[in-house]
Amino acid sequence: MSSSQLDTEKLDRQWYIVGRRQEYEGEARANLFRVIAVAGFYAVQLVNFSFLSSHTAANLAFQRTITLVCAAWLFIALAVLVAQLRKFFPPLLKHFSVCADLLLVTATCSAGSGPASPLVFVFFLIIAMAALRFSLSLIWTTTTGAIACYLFLLGQADSSWFDDVHVIPVVNQMVIMLCMALTGIVLGQMIRRVRWMANQFAENRSITNP
Repeated sequence: MSSSQLDTEKLDRQWYIVGRRQEYEGEARANLFRVIAVAGFYAVQLVNFSFLSSHTAANLAFQRTITLVCAAWLFIALAVLVAQLRKFFPPLLKHFSVCADLLLVTATCSAGSGPASPLVFVFFLIIAMAALRFSLSLIWTTTTGAIACYLFLLGQADSSWFDDVHVIPVVNQMVIMLCMALTGIVLGQMIRRVRWMANQFAENRSITNP
């Protein structure tokens, strides 16, 4: 095996170690942001329910649903925290937490205005938070999952995608999904550039300090 191949394997191994450390620390940061986001959105909902809307049966039912969803969300955050405190961090944990975020956002939107809900924009936040783990596979999982969840909401709201009447105009639907895809692509490129910068730094350091 040539020296260049050995150097490449060594760099790959070092990147894997550093990447796993960043995934661990990034998951902790994402979990903190998860708690802050849930608390913030629930506070907005409480203000809306208490002061800006009437206490009809539908609003009361929606408030109960949101409370249950937020409680489940905080339980997931607690589970991730306990797993990290016990140094239990399998590679799939980050995928589990992201999928849970996507499903809970979808459930919240489904209980409300569907694809017309302002919480649809939380999908972009979840995609952005995936970049904190510095994992390309997680970004692709999150991006495709967000688009799939949005398509589910659209299918739930409209009887047929080919009808003339839609809750969300077709052009708006396409723009939102395109923006989700481009957000994932941009974040993926950022992670690739970070690895390139790390490799360049290692190479320059080996040249200056033989």
